[in-house]
Amino acid sequence: MDNKDITDIYERYKDNLLQWFLDVLHSFLTVCETADLQVPLPEYSTMATNNIVLKLRAHEANDIFFRELSAMLRGVRATVESPALAQLASALMPAVLEETKVQLDVQQLSEACKICIAHIEDVVEEEEDELTQSARLSSNAEASTSQPQGSKGGGLEVLGQLFLANEDFRGRVKRHHIAAEIQAVERAGERVEATLAAAFKAVTEYSLLHDPKPTRPALVFDPVNSAVWIKLAKGSQAAKQAEAFELVHPHDRYGKAIADRHCTKEVEEALNEYRYACDAAHMAVRAQLKLLADTLQGWLLQMVAASTFAIIAAALEAHTHEAARRGWALPTQLHKGAGGEGQGMQVQGMWPYWLDGHAPTTVKNSFNMFSMYLLTGPNMAGKSTILRSICAVALLSGCGLYAPVHSALVPYTDAFMLRNFSADSPLEGKSSFAVEMVEMRYVMDDVTEDSLVLVDELGKGTEVRAGAAIAGAMLERLSAIQCRGIFATHLHQLVGMPLDTPNMVNMMMETEPASGVGGGGAGGQQPISAAITAQLGAPADLAHHAQQLEQRSSSARVLSKQNPDELAEFVHEVVMGFHQALSPAGMGGRVPTWRMVEGSSSESLALDVALQCQVPPEIVRRAAHLFKELEQQSQTHPSQQDVATLPNPSQVEMQSPVSIGGPTIEDAAHLLRSVAHPLLASLSSHQAGLDSASDASPEAKQAQQAQQAAQPNGNGHHAVAHSPPYGGSDEAVDADQLQIQVVRGGEVPPPSTVGCSCVYILRRGDGRFYCGQTDELKGRLNRHRKTGKVRGGGRLEAVYLVVPGEGQGQSTARAVEAQMIQALQAAGYPLISSTDARNKRVPKATKTTKTTKKLAAKAKAEPAATAEVAAAQEAEAEGAAEGVANARQEVEAAAAW
Repeated sequence: MDNKDITDIYERYKDNLLQWFLDVLHSFLTVCETADLQVPLPEYSTMATNNIVLKLRAHEANDIFFRELSAMLRGVRATVESPALAQLASALMPAVLEETKVQLDVQQLSEACKICIAHIEDVVEEEEDELTQSARLSSNAEASTSQPQGSKGGGLEVLGQLFLANEDFRGRVKRHHIAAEIQAVERAGERVEATLAAAFKAVTEYSLLHDPKPTRPALVFDPVNSAVWIKLAKGSQAAKQAEAFELVHPHDRYGKAIADRHCTKEVEEALNEYRYACDAAHMAVRAQLKLLADTLQGWLLQMVAASTFAIIAAALEAHTHEAARRGWALPTQLHKGAGGEGQGMQVQGMWPYWLDGHAPTTVKNSFNMFSMYLLTGPNMAGKSTILRSICAVALLSGCGLYAPVHSALVPYTDAFMLRNFSADSPLEGKSSFAVEMVEMRYVMDDVTEDSLVLVDELGKGTEVRAGAAIAGAMLERLSAIQCRGIFATHLHQLVGMPLDTPNMVNMMMETEPASGVGGGGAGGQQPISAAITAQLGAPADLAHHAQQLEQRSSSARVLSKQNPDELAEFVHEVVMGFHQALSPAGMGGRVPTWRMVEGSSSESLALDVALQCQVPPEIVRRAAHLFKELEQQSQTHPSQQDVATLPNPSQVEMQSPVSIGGPTIEDAAHLLRSVAHPLLASLSSHQAGLDSASDASPEAKQAQQAQQAAQPNGNGHHAVAHSPPYGGSDEAVDADQLQIQVVRGGEVPPPSTVGCSCVYILRRGDGRFYCGQTDELKGRLNRHRKTGKVRGGGRLEAVYLVVPGEGQGQSTARAVEAQMIQALQAAGYPLISSTDARNKRVPKATKTTKTTKKLAAKAKAEPAATAEVAAAQEAEAEGAAEGVANARQEVEAAAAW
């Protein structure tokens, strides 16, 4: 099949493909819009659909597979049957139907899940509870207490190892399906125990009278031969009288006699009977699982649909949760045929998806793209980052997902074309420029007015003027097609060319003058100026610059102790000062801001980048002189000038558990409400009193409230940063308005809890409780559920309260947590721990400061305490000196670099 055949197929079915795409897009978009759900979501267990089909048809499914299948089906059933999640289920179904081509509605899916779960639960046993795992071994432990006095270890309790190794068929299927086989195993086990006990008792009683303690008999388990035998020490009296006790040497599975082991014929017969009974039980278990697989094959299509439902739901739940944590927003997607054609891409506050949008150092860009942009700018100024970020926003928006923006209006896009710099292809006989041309031919063949075209550094593989000419011709074609996109380049000749591009807009990556130079280090170590002299050969201007840095060494001492962020900025200023001193006149002293603004740029900052990449300084200085000569030549021969005269840029503003008695989780929920309501009401009234007593003017208060209010994106959606669901601190707190939710076993908190301070109470399967507070509820519950094997810990459930209070939710949550722990203790709840984990760790610096203050106050009253104050201050000074030393090492490392 060649490209023509593929094109014909696409033209024939493109309308159906477009409708499929729009259905799935609408489905995903609707699901993501349910991020403000307040009810817990099921914990979706995912299974590959092909794994379900293959294992059921090949009868290779074991009990673990069926338990996982049941858990997956329960999560789907809980979603489609919950009235609170009806919108979520309805939104997921179109994507499920498009993926599986199985025609069924929500009700049919629910009924199929119910029937399959019933079949599985009728055959497969639930996992054994940790409280009853050792029930089979209890009788053996009791039997070991009846062994002869003086025998220590190696008694009848060793039989527990034999039973544990051979009876792993227990807990796999329900007992009533293999009742006869289990009874046969238990009878055979009792016979082994009786015959072995009789033989062991007789020889042990004899040994107690005639052998010293180290040589007395013991029972040992042989896992290879699946047997328990009597071990007699060589040369002991018991070993010499073995024939008198009718003891013989047993044989291993290869028929070889084992010299230091003994047993009776009755024991050997009982062991053989026991092993045969265990094999029969294993075969019965496998037969029941095969019958179950045959039964479920009639529901394969429905289970495939349920598996697809669970996979999509789990992926979208994880995406929504992570988007809420990162502060991403849901863009508005304009559909084709609904006014989405020919519209511009309007983005506010875009940042690279791999960066933290909450960090103050993350630069965010805003733009309105209605046509092609010609993007120029220096090296390492962010051109490629802008292209990748725009492509990510467009792709995520086209899929109905969240994107790293404050808000975005994204038109319909029929193709996403991102072309980065290419290497050569020796296998095809193509140079790097030939590969560029082949890739751009593909772009020109497929581009339409609804396409997004992002081209990075075209023409780097050939001579500058020829590359600029070809790039200009391609820009004219893209502009004539009226597509949207960015053409990023270092070919500054394109700006001054007489191109026929009426719709193209010139954009550039902004630069600004380097910030002022900060101080250096001190303290008796090698000065920074000396380090620079040794590293770079110390030209006069650079050595003088470094000596000036030495005069401000005291700033490093203060910054290293008080503000690490300012220290990092200080080091950055030092490095930029070195770059400015090394750079030639007219080339250095500017740094990129990573903002895309309107205009054109002829800067390259190539020498600065070379310095940052640790190119030897003498090479950079020589390059600076050669660059000046090239500039002079271009001014002497203007006809050969390659760099066009640039206009001044005009910048744009960026803008269900098993209860075993005792209190239930519902009891804990009632107690949480009764404790939290009066406490929150008291804190609310106290804050209201503080607000009314403040001297701030009404205008200042209104401005502060307006600044704190959640602002919409401008497109109807809000960034996923959830505000408390109650009134502010100046409003009365109603007990019925408190957001208290119960999270059952197998459920997870909804995404609306992300970023909210929560107080939670856990109840384990053994009935014990734990109270805590967190700002990341889902992650905290997952860690509790994955904590080591505790009694009943794997099936814990929880109740949580979302604490109101913008900016003060964490302190309020801590107060509620402390009161709640006391209330649980007073009510007699069995607690895992009554200690507030927050008070277990106190920062060392905080302790020193508080101690010093207390001693200072004591010195005022008692002059004799002055020595203690001096000692405390000296210890604190030593800590500051250590911080200064660390800061100095960072500064000198930056200087050497």
